Amino acid sequence: MLLDFLVYFGIVFCWGVNLVFLAGFARDWHKNEPEGRQALLALGLIVVPAFVISGFVVPRGGYGNDHDFMTLGSRFFTVDPALLLSFKEISPLFTDWLSDLLSGYSLNAIFLKNRLLSAASAFLFFAGLRRFGVSLAAAAAGTAFLFLNHLSLLNANAASTTAANLFLWIASLAALLDAHERPFIGKGRLLWLFSSMFLVGSARLELLPACLLVFLAVAAHKLRSGGRALVTPANIALSAAFAGLLAALIRVISRSPSGVEVLRHGPGLFQSFSYHLWTQNFAVLGGEPPAAAITASGGAALSALHPPAAGVAALCLFGAFIALGWAAAAAEPGRRTRNVCVQVLLLAVAAYFSAVYLPADCYPFQFMRHHLYFLVPIAYMLAFSFEGARVFLGGRISGRAAAVLSCLALLAYGAVNARAALKLNRERRTNDIELAFLAEAQKNWPAGCRVFSPQDANNRQPVIRKYFPFAEPCAQEGNRCLLIYASPAAEIFSATGRLAPAPAPRAKGAAWRSVSFTHAFYTNTSSSDSWSEIRDAVPVTAGFYEAIPAERAELDRACARNAEAGALSAKEPGLKRDKKPAAADFASRYDQSRDAGADIKTALAAAKASGKRVLVFVGGDWCNWCPLLDKLFNDNPGLAAVKKRGFITVKFFYDPHKMQLPKALKSYPKIPGYPHIYVLAPDGTVLESKDTTQLERGYGYDPDKFLSFLSKWARP
Repeated sequence: MLLDFLVYFGIVFCWGVNLVFLAGFARDWHKNEPEGRQALLALGLIVVPAFVISGFVVPRGGYGNDHDFMTLGSRFFTVDPALLLSFKEISPLFTDWLSDLLSGYSLNAIFLKNRLLSAASAFLFFAGLRRFGVSLAAAAAGTAFLFLNHLSLLNANAASTTAANLFLWIASLAALLDAHERPFIGKGRLLWLFSSMFLVGSARLELLPACLLVFLAVAAHKLRSGGRALVTPANIALSAAFAGLLAALIRVISRSPSGVEVLRHGPGLFQSFSYHLWTQNFAVLGGEPPAAAITASGGAALSALHPPAAGVAALCLFGAFIALGWAAAAAEPGRRTRNVCVQVLLLAVAAYFSAVYLPADCYPFQFMRHHLYFLVPIAYMLAFSFEGARVFLGGRISGRAAAVLSCLALLAYGAVNARAALKLNRERRTNDIELAFLAEAQKNWPAGCRVFSPQDANNRQPVIRKYFPFAEPCAQEGNRCLLIYASPAAEIFSATGRLAPAPAPRAKGAAWRSVSFTHAFYTNTSSSDSWSEIRDAVPVTAGFYEAIPAERAELDRACARNAEAGALSAKEPGLKRDKKPAAADFASRYDQSRDAGADIKTALAAAKASGKRVLVFVGGDWCNWCPLLDKLFNDNPGLAAVKKRGFITVKFFYDPHKMQLPKALKSYPKIPGYPHIYVLAPDGTVLESKDTTQLERGYGYDPDKFLSFLSKWARP
C-alpha cells in the first residue's frame, strides 16, 4: 500500500515538474532558434498536414486487447491508487484527466487530445534535434519521416495511451539532448531528467532503457569533459531518490500481467527488424496490404516474417544511405567522436526494440503502437545520417534547389503515407466500431436522458458511467427518460472463447440509437480460464434502448438492496472503513512477513469459539486481480456484512513464481489461479477450494455470484 502511494504521488509530482520545464524549453527554443522563421515554416509544413490528415483517419481503440475501454474508464486522481496501478501505463492517464477537465468529459475530445499530443511530440522531436546542433534540413527530415508516417497518423487518432507515451518519451529525449549541450547539469536540470524518465517508465517500462542508455552517455560525456559539477551532494541525493522511486515503480508494475503473448521462440533480429520497417512500413507505402505475423489460433508464424527480395533490396538501400551518413558524420571536423557515439547508440537502441517488439500481429496493425515505437530510433538515425550526407555534399547543390527538392520529397512522402492511412479506414475491429458509436452517441445525447449499463463486462460500465449521464439505481425520478446500453462484449466473450448457443432473446425497449455489424476480433492471443473472445465473424449490435418496466423494476430492487446493505453496515461498526482492520480479520492484507500458517491456526480457534468458518484468500501484491477482490467488498457493504457474519478471514501471501509451496498449503487442493479461496471448517477440514475465475464478470467480480458462494458456505 505504501509503495502504491509513493509511486502514485511520484507520478503526480513528476508531471508538475515536466510541465514547468517543458514550458521553459519551448520558450528558450523560440527565443534562441537561429533560423526562427524558416524553422517555424519547416515545422508547420510537417505538423499541420499531419494533424489535418489524422483527422480523416477513422478513430480506433489503438490496442491489440481490451485496454482501450480499461483506460477510458479509469480516473487518474483517486484515493485508492492500487487499482489504477494494476495497469502498467499509468502516467499517460493524466492527459485523459486533463482532456476530461477541459472538455467536460467528451469522448471525442480524447481523440483530439491525442492528435494534439502527436503534434506536440513533433515539436519536441524537432526542437530537441535543433538544440543538439543538427541542421534545419536534417531535423525537418527526421521529423517528417516519423510524424508524417502512416503509423503516426493511425496512432494519433486512437483512444489508446500511445500518443501520450510517445510524447513523454520524446520529451525525455529532448531533455537529455538539451542537457548534453549545457555547460553543466545542475540539480534543477537533473530533476527534470529524472522526472521525465520516471514518467516514461510509468508509461511503457520497455521504453525506459533507451532513455537510461542516453542518460549514461550524457553523464559520461560531462564527466569526461571535466563536468565535476555533476557530482554534488544535491545531485547524488537526487540520483538516490530516483533509483528508489524507480525500484518502487518496478515492484508495483511487476504485479501486472505482461499483456501479450508473442511467439514462443522469437525470430532473429533481422527478421524482426525487417518486419517492422519493411512489412509494416515501406511495403505498405508501396501498396501492399499490412500483413499479420502470426495466426490467430496457435501462434504459428506466417510468411510475413520473411521479407521478399524487393524488401531485402529496399532495406539494403536504406542501410546504404544510413552508412553514407555515418561515414560523412564521422569525418565532420570537431564532431567526429560525438557523431560516431550517437549512431552506435541509436543502432543499439534499434536492435533492442527489434528484440523487444517481436512480431505478434494476428490481424493487420494489431500492434501498430509497437511499430511506431520501433520507428523512433530509426527517425533519429535518419536525421543524423541526413546531417552527415548534407556535410558530405557540401555546396554541390544550391540552397534554392535543395529547398525545392525537399518540398517535393515532403509532398510525395506525405501523400503516400496519407493514402496508406486512409486506405485502412476500411480495416476496423469490433472495439473500434463500438468506440466510434459511443462517441457519436454522446455528441447527440438527448437532453434529460440518463443511461444504465446493467453489465460490467470488459470495462464498458465504467466508460458509460464516466462519459454519460449515468442512472444510479436509487436516482430514478418517475418516468424521466431512461436508456439501457447493450454492448457487443456480452455477445463475443465467453468462458471457452467459442461461439455459445444463442440465448433466449432478451426483451428490449425501442432503440434510440444502435449499430449492427459483423464482429472482427480485437484482443490478443492470451486468454484466461474465465473468458476469451470468440473468433467467429458473427453479427453483433451495440445500442441504447428505452428502459422497459422490467428493467426499471430491477433498478428499484437494486436500490432496495443497497439501502438494506447500508442499514446493515450502520448496525455493524466493524464494516466501516476504519484505519484499523476489524479484530476478526487475521492478516487483513497480503503480508509476506507474517506466518500465514499460524494465522490460519488462530483463525480456526476463533471460528470454533464464534461458530463461524474460515475463508483463506491466497494471493499477494503481485497479483493484479487481488485488488479487484478487495474492491468488491469495499464497494458492496452488504456483501462485506455477509462475510463478516459468517467467516473469519485470513489473507495468505504466496507468489508461485518466486516461492516454494508453503507447508500450510501442501495438504490443500491444487490452486489453478490467483486469488484463490479455501473454505475451512473450524476443525481445519477443507470444505471448498474455489477457483475465483468462476466468480468473475468482465474485468472484476460479480457481487451476486459472490453472495451465492458465501451464503452456500456460511455455517447454518
